[in-house]
Amino acid sequence: MIPSVVWDRIPATTITSALGLPSKLLCSESPRLEWRRKRLQALRGTLAGTAILSQLIVIVQVTEKSKEAFSDRIFQGREPPFNVASQKEVVIRLAGKTSDTTSLSMERWGRRNIFPVFECSSQEIQRLVQRHGFLGNYGFPVFWRVGDGRYGDPDSWRGMKIPKQWLLNKTNSSEKILLLEADSVGPDDSISSIFSSNMATNADLDLYEATQGFYQLERLVEEDAPPHEVLKVLLVDSQAIVKSGGGHTQSVQKYVMSLGLADIIIDARDPLLFAIKEWLDQRPWDRLKTKRLWGRKKRRPVIVDSSSSTFFTSIKASLAPFGYDVMDIADAERMYGSPKDIPILVNEDTSLATIHTVRKLLERKITISDNVCAFCGEKLGLVELDSGQESPIVTICSSDVYDGLFRIVRSLAVQGYSKVEIQDQVDTHKFVVRNSAEKQLGFPTL
Repeated sequence: MIPSVVWDRIPATTITSALGLPSKLLCSESPRLEWRRKRLQALRGTLAGTAILSQLIVIVQVTEKSKEAFSDRIFQGREPPFNVASQKEVVIRLAGKTSDTTSLSMERWGRRNIFPVFECSSQEIQRLVQRHGFLGNYGFPVFWRVGDGRYGDPDSWRGMKIPKQWLLNKTNSSEKILLLEADSVGPDDSISSIFSSNMATNADLDLYEATQGFYQLERLVEEDAPPHEVLKVLLVDSQAIVKSGGGHTQSVQKYVMSLGLADIIIDARDPLLFAIKEWLDQRPWDRLKTKRLWGRKKRRPVIVDSSSSTFFTSIKASLAPFGYDVMDIADAERMYGSPKDIPILVNEDTSLATIHTVRKLLERKITISDNVCAFCGEKLGLVELDSGQESPIVTICSSDVYDGLFRIVRSLAVQGYSKVEIQDQVDTHKFVVRNSAEKQLGFPTL
């Protein structure tokens, strides 16, 4: 009876015959035999229940351990992306150790439209995964991790595959595009680092890592993918100098284009300066003229409130050719008596510090909301300042500007514009300033 684990599945006569037992054991005439038979049946039930319960416990434990291991791989960036038909036209972006531009892109597009590659799984990346990589108890791979300096190593990409449905579709055409992007600006929250002469050197995703990553990613597309064009877009300080061992120097843009390391270069500085100039050009300068606040040199005064001498000096030199005289608040008070009618551009070490300074300037009535601009690096600068204000505060956010530029390149590419035409649009700053209710300066999709 013991081999019959499941009740009444194996006839008793079959068991006795298999064990070589006399058939009289099945006779219930003897009370002793009946007692023995009932005892064996009870033993069988006990063993069966225990065995089934044990197997269920083991299955649950194995399932939980597998789930934990899967979640850990997602958080560590070692789980390949799902190859599902519903996830189509995905952009892959190399983002270094961290990238606020990429975080903003994921907030706007969602995990289905951008798949970043990071160098680590820092707390910031963990928060990004928690926000975008889990739907209830179900996890989804949302990024891939490559070790610092290991972009050219094929082992860094082992297990990673780019599904063919991730290729972008050109409008009114059967042509496909593999769109690869790289953010080589760096993780620094302070925008002043963008205006540093060492910007390219300080970036955690340097030029060589980005281009090596492009090369490896091109080789990861599924073998049965249709013929496609590869478009490599690089956000970098294009005017940084690359120096050879022999002493020859050339700009990053010229170096990259001469070797075909990228197809489109987005400059990290000029678009921000363009946004600042756009804001300044919209100020009520006639009011300043009537109050005789114009300097002797007929240059329009601009206050830059920043703790960074690098940022202050760079902005001062960049705006001078356009007729602006950059100064700090102390100089403005000495020269004009009150800075209230002079545009103020605020940039501190962090976006939170910038927001705090703007609030204090408004609370102390040193300026008015229409005449102050917060220059931030993080996306939180886009919404924090409007809280409690009668009129919204203009914010120029570098991550917002860069995300807009990436979107413009993508939009032009799917519309069928050539690489030369796209680069021309980027170089000549033919952008449209977004005139939203929040008065944010940015670049919408064309």
